[in-house]
Amino acid sequence: MRKKDKKLKVLILTHVYSDVVSGGETKAAWEITNALARRGVRIYIVTLFTKMRDKPDSNIKIYRVPFSSQTRTFDKLGMFKTFFYALPIIFLKRINVIHLINTQGPHPFAYFKIRPFVSTVDLQWNYDDIRFKEELLYDRSQKREEFSLPEKEYGFLGKVLGRFSFWFFRIFKFNELLPKSVDLCAYRHAILLGRLKKEGYKCKFVHIPVGVDVDKFSPKVKPILNKKDDFVFLLSGTISKRKGVEYLIKAFNLLSKKYRDIKLILIGPGAPLAIDLFKKKVKPYAKVRFVGQLSSEEIVRYFNYADIFVSPMIGLDMGMNKSVVEAMSCGKPIIVNRAHDTEMFDREIGFCVESGRVKPLAEAMEKFIKNPSLAIKMGEKARKFAVENHSWSILAERLEKAYLRITS
Repeated sequence: MRKKDKKLKVLILTHVYSDVVSGGETKAAWEITNALARRGVRIYIVTLFTKMRDKPDSNIKIYRVPFSSQTRTFDKLGMFKTFFYALPIIFLKRINVIHLINTQGPHPFAYFKIRPFVSTVDLQWNYDDIRFKEELLYDRSQKREEFSLPEKEYGFLGKVLGRFSFWFFRIFKFNELLPKSVDLCAYRHAILLGRLKKEGYKCKFVHIPVGVDVDKFSPKVKPILNKKDDFVFLLSGTISKRKGVEYLIKAFNLLSKKYRDIKLILIGPGAPLAIDLFKKKVKPYAKVRFVGQLSSEEIVRYFNYADIFVSPMIGLDMGMNKSVVEAMSCGKPIIVNRAHDTEMFDREIGFCVESGRVKPLAEAMEKFIKNPSLAIKMGEKARKFAVENHSWSILAERLEKAYLRITS
């Protein structure tokens, strides 16, 4: 058991991505890291990628691995680099716990038990879903352009290290996507707990879902506009087919024939070709506005301007993403795809609809148009749920206690 007068020291392997609103789980890794630091945990980050806007907490020290390209890929070469670069830090700083966040893979620290090892476990997009095969393939082809990711460029040293990492992983046979030798799984989706136990994982578990800064994303923040005549629907996130944007536009087109005082706002980045494609889907009589990428401060103000948040993603497994939780924290009811992590909210703080179907989505949206007081009632419940279950401060406290369980 660590002494009470000593701070818990955690080495986190992740990308530091704090300056834009997209990035999803990568941004979430930065948020939970800061929340831990505010609790007094001493954090040492070893990263391949940094894109900073926020000033780190005084309890955070960032080490960027040299000769690493500025891409968001954490592949075997990245695992190899972070392993050897972090070794001296672990001993010099007397690290208590090592935590791999935002990526899953056979990291050497899971096998060489230098310190207790934690891995964040997340569901991944299923690009092989045959129901939406063409849409997902299109999205995949646009993804590099969507995020403005540079192509990987390996110099002589990078190629040499690449060969070393290849043989390193081959010799030691690190071939499990998520090694069973981890000490703690921090799982984001509740459904994963049963799956992991069924697969024979004997480690400890802690549920760390998508979090939100409930003070920043608050109904108290001033809306972007003070007065509106239209009933406003809003989507915030990557403007792509996998996020259900095409189905949302088609549903909104149907409603716009019947209701003239409704508006749809789409916030977020996207590949230019995809954005052009979606704009062509909008009927001339439909009030649809593409806002583009905004800061998180601007997004909060748009949330508080809107009446309803809509996120009709086309994946079966993933429904609760960062933007959904942020909208809930702003007191907005939600319309989301029916998934394992959203069905509990159906008719409580919003509606769940089947992925890839226009008519049920339009019907759910129309319920709020016909009954605006329902939106207010559900929005209040959404805010309460976000504060009690998704606040970063609550999640950081839970994670710190889990760290202590594996170090005692």
